[in-house]
Amino acid sequence: MKSLVRSLSLMVLLAVTVLSLAACGSDPTPTPTSAPAPVATTAPSAPVAEAPAAPAAPTATPLPVFDGDAYFAGKNIKLITGTGPGGGYDTMLRIFSRFAPKYFPSDTRFVVQNIDGAAQLRGLRAVLDADPDGFTAGATHQRWFIQQGLYGDVDGLDFNKLEIIGSPTFHLNPSLACVETSVATNWKEVIAKGVQLTTGQTGPGNQPGHEFVEHLGGPIKNVYGYGGSAEVMAAFDRGEINLIWGCDTGLANRLFPEWALEGRLSPLFWWGTESSEEWLAAIGSTRAEIPHVFDIEGVTWTDLDKQAFSAWETISLISRTFILPPGIDPEIADYWRAKFKLIVEDEEFIAAVEVAGYLEAYGYASGPVIKEALLSMSTLPDDIKVVLKNFAPSR
Repeated sequence: MKSLVRSLSLMVLLAVTVLSLAACGSDPTPTPTSAPAPVATTAPSAPVAEAPAAPAAPTATPLPVFDGDAYFAGKNIKLITGTGPGGGYDTMLRIFSRFAPKYFPSDTRFVVQNIDGAAQLRGLRAVLDADPDGFTAGATHQRWFIQQGLYGDVDGLDFNKLEIIGSPTFHLNPSLACVETSVATNWKEVIAKGVQLTTGQTGPGNQPGHEFVEHLGGPIKNVYGYGGSAEVMAAFDRGEINLIWGCDTGLANRLFPEWALEGRLSPLFWWGTESSEEWLAAIGSTRAEIPHVFDIEGVTWTDLDKQAFSAWETISLISRTFILPPGIDPEIADYWRAKFKLIVEDEEFIAAVEVAGYLEAYGYASGPVIKEALLSMSTLPDDIKVVLKNFAPSR
């Protein structure tokens, strides 16, 4: 910065002039006059230094806005289920794929792919291992969330990193156990006759009612390895098993409506929520005649058993949860979540769910709500986790 120059003020002395005497009068002596008072001058103001101008702020480069419609236009989207055709997961994905083009770009194509086996783990692995581009999604069974929550041994299923889209069936379902009528007509008769009941499951952690009863010494044998609920129903139809857990309008009556007409179904007990009186009347029963699973004869439930079972029921709310591969761009995931909500809450979608017999199971839940429920599993008391591990053995 340049130094400031200061100016000094100079006092100017005025010369005193001697006035000449006027040649008047006889006195030649001049009359002196007073010298004028000196006039002080004001010193010039020092120049003020100007502050340097602030540099101009750089102009921010606008970030490109993600255009989801343009991104998905004309693309093929694969929807993967770990079950075979005809089951609840397969049915829900096919209903979803029918209405999805209404909210995705109209030329987006949705294809349902069945990759069954290993209790739906093969289907889950196919989703987790897919490219994180948004063109692959899948519906996951809650057993694998339980497995991860108890043991943490499902590769790629880190709850904190998981991109959850949502669920169309975040609801406690009616679960009714029915026996082949030719075997018994109610639970008391099963006990009185000493009947051994056999049912089918895709894998451990599928239907807690039947699994807990077997664990507590009841006369039920769970056979694992079926490809999906439709295969279990087919096994009942051909006499391979004599007990089913999907004895309701959404599964048994949808796949084999003749069972009710032929009188083949006798209710034994229920859990979750009770079936409708209309359905129970169709199979010759009423709510008053069917005990809750906690109240059946010959099986003793401790308070801890009941707490663990209730915890399992709560976790079972997380059914048919749509997920994306890990590592996906957050904007793509958000686009998926927004469209999913519109699709699942569409009146025509809900009507199709009702026609398929799943209205009692219907209930939309967002990805963040489901993730919060999953993370809460870590807060389960250790003694309850010990009980639950009986139905989700370590891999």
